Amino acid sequence: MFQQDNSLCHTSRPAQSPDMRPIENLWWIIKRSVSKHKVKNLEELKAVIQEKWDKITPQQCEMLVGNMPARIRALLRANGRKLNINMMM
Repeated sequence: MFQQDNSLCHTSRPAQSPDMRPIENLWWIIKRSVSKHKVKNLEELKAVIQEKWDKITPQQCEMLVGNMPARIRALLRANGRKLNINMMM
């Protein structure tokens, strides 16, 4: 059922919380690794990003997903404030 009466409970959106999305941690890993390279153009940047993406292991992905309970606890302790993404690695 679709309810459109502009009531806050029908129009509110969940807060953006990138620190609770494991993909953001993967991008942080890639960004940190790519920043060590001196790329000269967009094509080199794309190639380095692809190379780093291809080197992400299933174990890294499992670790990022597996530590979600710890992230949730940290977010609750922070009263919803943004978490330092580095502390979750």
